[in-house]
Amino acid sequence: MAGDALQNIDTYDSATIFLEQVANRLAAGSINRVDADDTLQGVLALPVFDSLSSENLDRLRDSWGRNFDHRTQARDQAGVSGTRAANPSGLDGSSGDPVRPVLEDEDILRQRARESLAAAEQRQKDNQDALRVIFEAIGKDPVSAAPDKALFGWASDAQDTPVNMHPDAAKTVVAVENYSRSIEAARTSLLIQPSKPDFPAHLWSDLLRNQYVDLNKVHSHLHAPHQASRVVEKFSDTFSLVTTTGQAPDKKIKTAAEWCYAWNIYSRAVVFAFRHRSSELNAWNDFIMRTFATTADLYHDQVISMEASMRRHVFGNQALCLWNRSEVAHLQHAYLSPMGSESRTKRPAPGGTGGDAPKGPKRVRHQVEDICKRFNMGTCVGNCMYKHSCSDCGGGHSRLACSKASSAGSGSRGSQ
Repeated sequence: MAGDALQNIDTYDSATIFLEQVANRLAAGSINRVDADDTLQGVLALPVFDSLSSENLDRLRDSWGRNFDHRTQARDQAGVSGTRAANPSGLDGSSGDPVRPVLEDEDILRQRARESLAAAEQRQKDNQDALRVIFEAIGKDPVSAAPDKALFGWASDAQDTPVNMHPDAAKTVVAVENYSRSIEAARTSLLIQPSKPDFPAHLWSDLLRNQYVDLNKVHSHLHAPHQASRVVEKFSDTFSLVTTTGQAPDKKIKTAAEWCYAWNIYSRAVVFAFRHRSSELNAWNDFIMRTFATTADLYHDQVISMEASMRRHVFGNQALCLWNRSEVAHLQHAYLSPMGSESRTKRPAPGGTGGDAPKGPKRVRHQVEDICKRFNMGTCVGNCMYKHSCSDCGGGHSRLACSKASSAGSGSRGSQ
């Protein structure tokens, strides 16, 4: 290879691109294996690789060597030899006439196709191995250039587990940490499992992160979607996953039965991803069902709102789990107590100026036809159930202001 080409290599990326070009030329037959190995040795001797240990250099050399092996194998199967001189006498014979190609059996063609596919997959794997060595050497994640977690502001706190942390919460944190390394990879693996429970596909990511899931969205999933769409996730040249999703109608949970059905679907999905949480979810279900049983049907919507608020509080803190019921006891008071801040049965404040409790019928004017005597005398104040009109002419003014009032006192047509 030209020496000036090697001089242009000053980064790991440029070295990888250059070696991939060498492998392609080897597969095309424009160079032989000896030239490819010599070029690889020259690249690994460049200053850009000085920081690599001898062990990592050997791993990198072996990885590219396997890559060259597969390229050579693919080249030989195609009938191309590296730097082989052209045969002036013809393609395959001693005379100048080319020889007709021999028709191959379909089984042989299929076998070659399988071998080519396997070789391509192996080349991809070898390239990934080579990149992994480089990324490990420079301290980067092979999947993505991840930040240094040791420099996170909360890194020191992450080492201290809360003293009162429930064992199930600790197990959940470990599982979430594993899933979070690649949520998409975890979700993709989950979606192709034949035993996975029925659960909205777009909610799996939040569930795997142990985030709050709105049961109204689970409940809406039970109803036929208005619009369906297909989402194709391609994993390789030969395999892809097609997920059909839809925009479900907006359905809100209103009864204990609807909540119970949505909860059962949700809890099965949680246990599928977090096998240790079965007892935790069963205990929470018992707690909510007892609350429904001891609350009047008229206020079951308050129980549903209370449960959602409690779970939102718990799932907002990874150190908690649904066993930590005492951490959310104040919300039960807020939603179900007559004095609670979220209650629909608040008592009216002193003086009748506050509170949301249902009030009795107000004493509104003109509810009866009797005329108010005090109004005609100019002494009526506040709400009054009697008619405020002139006792003489029936106008909207008092008798004192009536120009038609007689000098003699007129009795009221009603009694006070």
